[in-house]
Amino acid sequence: MPTYVYRCSDCENTFEENLKYEDRDAPIDHPCQKCSGKLTRIPIMPGFAYDNLSPGKKPDRAFNDKLKEIKRTHHGNSINVIE
Repeated sequence: MPTYVYRCSDCENTFEENLKYEDRDAPIDHPCQKCSGKLTRIPIMPGFAYDNLSPGKKPDRAFNDKLKEIKRTHHGNSINVIE
């Protein structure tokens, strides 16, 4: 199940909760545990880093081609393309 991040609008308490994907937009049935304030879901991006590749493992050709395209079109970037 995906993890979603919620924040209290009153005390700014932040916490994570595991929910089914289908329930991600359902109203939270409980208030903040610290102050009983209203909770809202914070949009977050899943973690990904290009440098998560283990030593000796190379990305596939399509991924490398996309990185080369990004490197060509975005001047001043620091993308390291592994060949």
